[in-house]
Amino acid sequence: MKNKLVLLILIITSLLIGCEKDNPSKPDEASNNGEQNTTSTKLVDEFLDENIQNFKIDKDYSFSEEVLKAPNLKEKEIFLTGEVHGTKQNYALNMVFLKYFKKQVNIKYILSEISYSTSFYINDYLRGGDDALLDKITNTSRGIGFSEEDKMYFKKLYEYNNSLDDKDKLEIIGLDFENNPIISFKLMSDILPAAEPPKEIESIILDIIPTKEVLEKSFQSEYKAEKFSNRVLKSIDENRELYEDYFGEKFYIFELINQNIVNYNKINKVKSSKTKFNQLRDQMLYENFIKISNNLPYGKYYGQMGAGHVLQNQTNDIEWFASILNKNKEYNGKIYSIVYNYIDCEFVYGNKSPKTKTYIFSPSFMNLNQGNDEFIILDLTSDTSEDFIIPMVDVFKGSPINKGACDYMQNIIIIKKSKADSYIE
Repeated sequence: MKNKLVLLILIITSLLIGCEKDNPSKPDEASNNGEQNTTSTKLVDEFLDENIQNFKIDKDYSFSEEVLKAPNLKEKEIFLTGEVHGTKQNYALNMVFLKYFKKQVNIKYILSEISYSTSFYINDYLRGGDDALLDKITNTSRGIGFSEEDKMYFKKLYEYNNSLDDKDKLEIIGLDFENNPIISFKLMSDILPAAEPPKEIESIILDIIPTKEVLEKSFQSEYKAEKFSNRVLKSIDENRELYEDYFGEKFYIFELINQNIVNYNKINKVKSSKTKFNQLRDQMLYENFIKISNNLPYGKYYGQMGAGHVLQNQTNDIEWFASILNKNKEYNGKIYSIVYNYIDCEFVYGNKSPKTKTYIFSPSFMNLNQGNDEFIILDLTSDTSEDFIIPMVDVFKGSPINKGACDYMQNIIIIKKSKADSYIE
């Protein structure tokens, strides 16, 4: 039975969505309707008192005590945490929940807002621990950049993964568009079979390595990559069976890379509209997940993404990644989402100066800023009366949103006074 609690949620900002890391103060477009509901401040305070606790993180990235109330956890298949990008404590929590869900439900795969090609080579790093490879990957990214904290996270992940038995080792799955064509074409060239290609697809196959070499020297690599990938996708439509026979089990990787090179350019064309951008991007994340998961052995998933992506129902005019997943009968009711809120935390992207921001989904949570612990967790899984309703409001437009937090997530984490990331130049 779904909890009927409704929380006052501020509109998810661009950073909460995870698509505009460089603009943490700019809100998404919103168009909400619904009747505003009310409840007394006393009832809200009583609920918060009963369902929150402060906690700290141990040096080994674990909870100092069992702080997560998660009924029926083993029945879930996908575990998601949602962040506002650009602040240090995100990485600590990412490692904490990765280890927690590994221990509790034996997750197998880590979902990430990076391209599949990038995740392919990060998995190489996780197998061998080659710091030079990690430096090359993180220093040559385009679009969504890597921070020093990202690199440290990958190093901690390598150490942790190395401690696991082979059958339990974790694998990163990049779900995002291909924003670095040099890495994309490197992977395409690395998975090429040694055999001669059939005549019908020979020109495509033989052009991969020369195109890669041109892209490495070109200032118009995105355009040239898109042109090549459109040619590939047209050829696949005409010769799918030949490509499947030629690439074997790696065909889906070849098709996925080219589709997401094209996706990157499609998304950039609608970037001026946050609604269109996020609608297209989250549908793309979903389609990538389905294609990849259909080609993997069974395993449970954990991922930390921009907070919008982990919401299990539509907000405004946007169907988020988790919302679309929740409509898939295979995953309906099998997603567990935790969303981070922030009080007086520093955020940064690229070479911009850090700015102190507060991102809170309900003004009621501001009263929770007590004690010395860096984190507060709010449990939304406890049953409440159907009459217990706290209104949701679009504070930028003043229009009510008649939806409840428990339709979106199971927990809220409040982070206090986190310092900003240090981005790689």
